[in-house]
Amino acid sequence: MFSPKFSPALGRPLLQAFSPALFAWLCMAPPAQSQAPAGNKPETKPASAKGDAKAPVAQKKKAAARSLQVSMRDGLRFDPPRLSVAPGQDFVLTVENADTTHQTHNLVLLNPGTLQATVQASMELGEKGPELHFVPKSPNVLASTTVLGPDQKVQLKLKIEKPGIYPYVCTFPGHGMVMYGALYVGEPMPELSKDPNVPSVTLQAMTAGGGRRPFIQRMFMPDTGPASIAVALPGKQNYCWDSVLCRLRYSWTGSFLDASEHWSGNGKALATLPEKPWWTAPRETLDLRFGKPESPAPKLKFRGYRVSEGLPEFHYTADGKDVFQSVTEMPEGAGIVLKYRIPEPPPMTVLILGKNTPFKTTSGEMREGALRLTADQAREFTLQLSVPQP
Repeated sequence: MFSPKFSPALGRPLLQAFSPALFAWLCMAPPAQSQAPAGNKPETKPASAKGDAKAPVAQKKKAAARSLQVSMRDGLRFDPPRLSVAPGQDFVLTVENADTTHQTHNLVLLNPGTLQATVQASMELGEKGPELHFVPKSPNVLASTTVLGPDQKVQLKLKIEKPGIYPYVCTFPGHGMVMYGALYVGEPMPELSKDPNVPSVTLQAMTAGGGRRPFIQRMFMPDTGPASIAVALPGKQNYCWDSVLCRLRYSWTGSFLDASEHWSGNGKALATLPEKPWWTAPRETLDLRFGKPESPAPKLKFRGYRVSEGLPEFHYTADGKDVFQSVTEMPEGAGIVLKYRIPEPPPMTVLILGKNTPFKTTSGEMREGALRLTADQAREFTLQLSVPQP
C-alpha cells in the first residue's frame, strides 16, 4: 500500500507571480501544507489496557527514512529531474521553490502512466483551481504540495510498495506540459539523454551548454585529470583535452556532457558522458619528444587557449618551446582532425603514436609507432582520427 504522511510547510512564501484575483485569494489562504489523498488518516498506536501484566513485545527497530530533495528552478523545471527509491522504502521528500524569477509552483506525485491525463484535468478546474491548489481530485494523485511561493519548502513523508515509474509534475496553469520529472521505484534509470520521462527543456538545462555547439566547458571529467576541458564540436563529435598532460584524452559522438549531478551537488561530482568514448588515448600516445623517440619527455606547461569561431586552440610549452594544438571535425562527423603548430621546432620532432595507430597523416615518417618530423614539417601538421566502423 502507498501511505503518505506530511509535515508542515517550511519558509515564508513571497507570492509575486499571480494575477490580482489569485494574489488576493492567496493572501487569505492558510500557510502551505502538504496534501494527502482522501482516506489517509494519521496512524495511531492503541494504549495498553489498564492492569495488563504482559511484558511488552520487543519491536524491531525501524530503519531511518531516506532523505531526498527536489527543487523548482528557473525555466519551468525540476532539479533533479529524476529520483530513485527502493519499493517499500520510507523516504522524506523535501520540496523547495528555488525559482529566482519568483514564479509559484506545486508538486503532484502520480500513478505511473497518468501524467498527461492529470495535466489535462488540472487545466479544466477553472475557477476551482486556486481553492484546490490546482490539484485535481483523482485516485491517481498519490501526494501533492500546495502552491509554493519563492523560497518556500514542504516535506512529504512517503512510502511506495509497487515498483514503477511515478511522474511528478507542477500543475500550476501553463506549467504541466514541460515541468515534470520521474520517481523510479525499483526500476533502472536509463541514461538521462535517452530518458523519455524527462522533458527536453530539462535535458537541455542539464546538458553543459544547453545544447549549443560549438561549446567549451571546463569541468571535472571521468577518466582524466582534474584540469580537463571538454569541447562540443559544431557537428556531432565531442572531445576531452587534458591540460596537465597537454594532449587529447578521448572523443565521443552525440550529446555533450550531462552535468546534472555536478551542478546539483557541491561541484565536485564528475560530469557524465552520455556515450562511451569511441577513442581513448593509450598510455604515452601523443607524447612529444625532441630529437629521438627515446629522448626524455619534455617539461610541459599549459599556457591557456584562445577561441576562434567558438573553438579553442590550446597553447602549451614543451621545454620552453611553444606548441599549439586544435581539434576540428571531419566531414559528416566521420572523425576528428588534430592540428599542431610548433613555430620554432628543433631539427627533429617526434610524436609518439604507438604501433598499429589509428592516426593517419601525410606529414613526416612513421616508424616503429613514432611520427618523425623535420623542422619544416613540425611547424604545422595534422593527424586524422576516424570513428571505428562497426
